[in-house]
Amino acid sequence: MLFLEDGQSAPRRRFTEAHELIHALCPWHYAALREDTEAELFGPVAEAVEAEANAGAAMLIFQGSSFARRAALEPCSIATAQALAARHGASVHATLHHYVQSSPRAVALLVAGRFPRKDGSLPVWRSVESRAFKAHHGPVRGLEGGGIAPGTALRDVVECARSTGAGSIPGVALAGGRMRADALYNRHSFLVLLVPASPARSSRAAAAA
Repeated sequence: MLFLEDGQSAPRRRFTEAHELIHALCPWHYAALREDTEAELFGPVAEAVEAEANAGAAMLIFQGSSFARRAALEPCSIATAQALAARHGASVHATLHHYVQSSPRAVALLVAGRFPRKDGSLPVWRSVESRAFKAHHGPVRGLEGGGIAPGTALRDVVECARSTGAGSIPGVALAGGRMRADALYNRHSFLVLLVPASPARSSRAAAAA
């Protein structure tokens, strides 16, 4: 029997149901968590089991490889992720995470906090890179102190999203290269999709400079 909090949004309820279903479908989860030891509640055992349940829930909600096939037919953007989220009944945050992880294209996601730190920068809580992004650009670099500093182009697009809900800029210079940045504000955090600028666009920009 599964009990869910009534106040959860529909996408969150769907994910929770799928997550708990994966626990039930994996008998080794019960064996691993049958006792309330420190390792099973807070250590690597619990982390591994929860990560597996999250991955399995994503496979159920996004229907395996069909999600990646649909995504490959559309432009690489937050708008595409929003359309896919509506199609699969998932949150945009979860969809963007899966979108990046399953994409054959070079794309990365930043999840940043909405409240500035003492130095004025916004903390970047998480970065997710596709395999192609890692292969060509490595992990996302160029964020001073692990945050989005004030006065930078990336901060400008994030603040635009804070005011209007979404923002985009064609060229943000990070250590991994020049990127297009699309930002979305969901009232809890900033979701920033990074897509490397095409060689042709980079060449034109360099010529213009």
